[in-house]
Amino acid sequence: MIRLLLSLLFFLNGILVTLPVYSADGTKHRTTIILADGPINIEFSNFIEYLHADAHAFSLSQLQTQTTDKFSPIQDSLVLKANEPYWLRFHISNPTKKVLPLALSLSDKAVQINGAYIYNNNQWQLYPEVNRQTLLSNYQALVINIQAKSEQWFYLRVKANKTTPITPQLRDLQHHNNAFTVVQQVYAINVALLVFIALLHVAALRFHHHVRHYIVVYMALVGALFAVSHSPLINWPQWMLAASDLSPWLVSCGLALSSFSTAFYRRHLRTNRSWMVVMMLVLLTLFIVSLSYTAQLFIALLPLLFIIVFSKPRSISFILACLILTSSIAWQIGYVLWPESLVASTGIMDILALSSSILLASFSMTLPYFKRQVRLKTPNNNIRHAQFLSKLTHELRTPMNGVLGMEELLLETNLSAKQKDYVETIGVAGEDMVRLVNRVSDYAKLLTGRFRANNEAMNLADIIDQIIAKFQLVIHQKNIELVINLDPNLPEFIECDEKHLTSILENLLEHGINRTEHGEVELRVTWSEHQHLFFSVRDTGKGIKKETLKTLFDDKIHLSHIHDVSSAGFSLVLSKQLIEHLGGNLFVDNQTGEGSTISFTLPYKVAREYKEKNPLESLLKGLSILIVDDNSTLRKVLQRYAKSWGMHAETTHSGKEALAKLRSQTNLDDPFDIILIDQDMPIMNGFELARRISNDNEINQELVKIMLTGLSIDQHAPELRDTGIQQLLTKPISANALKQHLATHIEKKLEMQ
Repeated sequence: MIRLLLSLLFFLNGILVTLPVYSADGTKHRTTIILADGPINIEFSNFIEYLHADAHAFSLSQLQTQTTDKFSPIQDSLVLKANEPYWLRFHISNPTKKVLPLALSLSDKAVQINGAYIYNNNQWQLYPEVNRQTLLSNYQALVINIQAKSEQWFYLRVKANKTTPITPQLRDLQHHNNAFTVVQQVYAINVALLVFIALLHVAALRFHHHVRHYIVVYMALVGALFAVSHSPLINWPQWMLAASDLSPWLVSCGLALSSFSTAFYRRHLRTNRSWMVVMMLVLLTLFIVSLSYTAQLFIALLPLLFIIVFSKPRSISFILACLILTSSIAWQIGYVLWPESLVASTGIMDILALSSSILLASFSMTLPYFKRQVRLKTPNNNIRHAQFLSKLTHELRTPMNGVLGMEELLLETNLSAKQKDYVETIGVAGEDMVRLVNRVSDYAKLLTGRFRANNEAMNLADIIDQIIAKFQLVIHQKNIELVINLDPNLPEFIECDEKHLTSILENLLEHGINRTEHGEVELRVTWSEHQHLFFSVRDTGKGIKKETLKTLFDDKIHLSHIHDVSSAGFSLVLSKQLIEHLGGNLFVDNQTGEGSTISFTLPYKVAREYKEKNPLESLLKGLSILIVDDNSTLRKVLQRYAKSWGMHAETTHSGKEALAKLRSQTNLDDPFDIILIDQDMPIMNGFELARRISNDNEINQELVKIMLTGLSIDQHAPELRDTGIQQLLTKPISANALKQHLATHIEKKLEMQ
């Protein structure tokens, strides 16, 4: 019975740990915490009183006597305003017979304790474990020893660097250590994750040298600094906490920089302007660090708003990264403005938001890269097929160059009307063949991922005139009308991908003409000040079949799924993919039996400095040119072109003989001015010949080297730069185009002399 009574008394004594104490007159007294022997875990907001010390400077004696009524109990919660001092006090009673060591924590945010005092038996004592700059960072705690059979008042003078809620807790050391270990593990996992992300992108730079890898490494290091500085391991210095407060701004800037396209980086990364932008961001950061944390959060939203408003989304993971960071920053700002209405975000929540946004930004770059690498390393019949087609188109371009060249020369002779009609028909068939070859070449580039836009200054009206001229005979034969509707305010010279724009317009015009038996086909071109061209091809034909439309707008259907290269579906799907690779969009308005309108947009730039691509023929007159090609027909055509421009032209079929001719003319002090080299020749190809010319001191090194090819070779390929080739021209090439290119290079050569 006695044991039962003792157990009951011990149980009631334990309940008193969390119950208020009543004074002798029966009124509730909410400031005393009564401890008991056993596990202790108390959240004692209801037992603590505070005094906003900003407008009050009191001595220690005044705090306990004259100004006791100045302290106020915490009703629901207490929010420490940034950089404002407060006094906190609470009363603890230890009725047990032993000293109770307890862990006191005030908040999961950083709170600085500028002074700690004990008031006991009418005497003040400075608490020895606290200096003037003790910082309880996040989940760190202050160990206080409550003497046996004692009652003590604890006074704390505190200040927070940012708006912080007070959630005071008293735990026995075992409870505190268990909770502390869990928090340490969460922080360690975040730091390890961010370090792993940084190392992953550092390793990726060996194989994929892209500026976004540097940006992700930078963001990961910023996030790791934030996590380490907020981890409850040691008392970090104030400067480190101040630097870590910039993390939302620094990471949001990183996300904004990584939102730009690869083409943007290629265009601007190595310019002085990019370094100026970086320096401006550094100077802005040095200014921001002196502002309040709330102002820093507001400024950190600006790069994220820029992404939302102006940037083109790259992936779902990147969008999620921006949304998570934006939500975290907005939540923190909301709590500063309305602390009574919102729940404060914890330190762990802030770090998780920062880490997850950096992780998702990393995913937005690494996942597409790894998928691309897996696709490239996986045996793919389509790639081998595309390589075969690339070689085939080269072989087709060479004879087509001869056919079209002869057709141009024949039209300059005296022909009867019937003969002229035959020759023009040959030319139309040849142009059809060239368009088909161009389609196959573009198809091979898209299939192997080697497509690259090549924006150059061009006269859009002249390009359209050249395209229309190719369809004049077909239109005449079908007795339909081709209407050209150009905006009169269209910029005269623009920067755009001339080659692929020509292919797209030819495909769409050919499609409209083929499906129109009577009526008209209209090509309309307008523009907007937002740097977009708008093209539309309208016909009055039969319209587009539903199956073709389904193929056109079904993203799951690839070009490789369409086996008929000459079909309308293939040309439309090819045009759509070319438009998308150039940064535009395609639209179709179709009415079966009444016709269709195919429209598309393309970005462009106004060419501010443009030299007309039609120098006078006098620049070429009297110059000498050596034509090196293993195709006799093409040699004959090119030689006649050159002679018609007043040039001295010689030909050869091999690289070895070309070297001999070049040395001979140089020794005779009459060197060649220009050499035309075919890229694909037996024994010695064009690149090898150009390399030998550059390394031969007996040959005139001021020679203009131009290469003709039917292969899909990039204008910026390293082989061209290494061998000194000034320009790469794709077969077949018209006489006028070749003349303009030759004259342009001669003009540049004269300007340098």
